[in-house]
Amino acid sequence: MAKYKAAIYLLILELYYNILTMEVPRSRPDLDRQLVCDGYSYEQAMCTVGVLESVETAELVSSGHLTLAMIRPQLEQSTVLEAEEDTEIAKIIEQHIDDLEPWFKFSIIFDEAAVGEFYEGRPKDSQLLKPPHRDRSVANRWGELSNIMTSGPTTVLLLIDTEGSAVSKWRSQIGHRDIEGKRDFTTIRGKFGLDNYNNLVHGSDNPESIFRELRIISELIKRGAIDRLDRGHKLLNGSGTSPMANLMRATLVTNPAN
Repeated sequence: MAKYKAAIYLLILELYYNILTMEVPRSRPDLDRQLVCDGYSYEQAMCTVGVLESVETAELVSSGHLTLAMIRPQLEQSTVLEAEEDTEIAKIIEQHIDDLEPWFKFSIIFDEAAVGEFYEGRPKDSQLLKPPHRDRSVANRWGELSNIMTSGPTTVLLLIDTEGSAVSKWRSQIGHRDIEGKRDFTTIRGKFGLDNYNNLVHGSDNPESIFRELRIISELIKRGAIDRLDRGHKLLNGSGTSPMANLMRATLVTNPAN
């Protein structure tokens, strides 16, 4: 009897171990699902934050299927394109994104705190040592860059690559940041950029950077949304004097067909 009890006990232990160590198959993230956050409200802002902080987004970043892209403000003064508004130029640039699909898209206006955190470390340190390219009202290139980034809406895109090479595909398309010295007309910067004053677009260089940058953008949205809610104002109404009054001014879209 003792032998049977010992055998049963060992079988139970083995079964328990197998359950603990078994690999649960994970479903493939739905790359074709369209994410929508409708309306112009606090709820819309929180919906966007939910997307940026979601498990699904994290899985897509980790697997290489998703990257962060941004189209900067002040495009009218920074491109060879003849268009009257930044929004028109941004649409033209979007149309030249090749072999990547926009999974989620919105616009925000950066504040100085978010710009400082976004470019902290080597990018900011190097800009502090350079003279401004055009704007002589600031002491260095960093002041110029900060003014550009806080001057109007930045288009934020989460781009999907079904092959899992989103970061490298996007970075190969944007071109070198030194537009004047290393212009490549097959890239977005080389084709549309006027000079080094504004290199037009941003592309994260690895998954760790994407996670860090999404966190900064998410915190920026929450700061602005809560501030506007406290003041009793609607989001996205374009009113007020603060840049945050125009928080996420553009429509939140996720339809690759548009």
